[in-house]
Amino acid sequence: MPNQYLRLKKAGVDVGIINLQHFKQTSISRFTTANSQAVTTGFQGYLTPADGFAQLRQRLQKLKNRGKSFTFMYIPNPDTSAHRYGPLSSSYRAEIAAIDFAMQRELLEPLKNRRNLVLLFTADHGQRLTSAEKTLWLNDHPELTQMLFVAVTGQ
Repeated sequence: MPNQYLRLKKAGVDVGIINLQHFKQTSISRFTTANSQAVTTGFQGYLTPADGFAQLRQRLQKLKNRGKSFTFMYIPNPDTSAHRYGPLSSSYRAEIAAIDFAMQRELLEPLKNRRNLVLLFTADHGQRLTSAEKTLWLNDHPELTQMLFVAVTGQ
């Protein structure tokens, strides 16, 4: 099946990705963007979320009168912070506040008069606090992991 970037390009939409620099050409980015310009000439890597928002703003300003465009931007910082410190931790809240500030300053405020722009914010999942006593560690249950069709991946 053609991915979303190929479908959008075929429909005449300029496609791009703004993502953390070290995610370029990772297995997941190659899989989700296979054979599309979004992964090659359409990819812009950023160092921090503020940098990413600044790059997104610049892209949107550059494409202002050039027809339809679609830009995907991914920010892993909240998820990483919630996994490390917990979804209700002060570190997580600080990360959200920093992203909120950067987004407001670098993206929303400079583009506030644009009437032909849609920004869609989504999350790929939520998080929930769990207690150590209720945590089931798969490493402690090799008989269970041996029954899995696919090996355990991720966190």
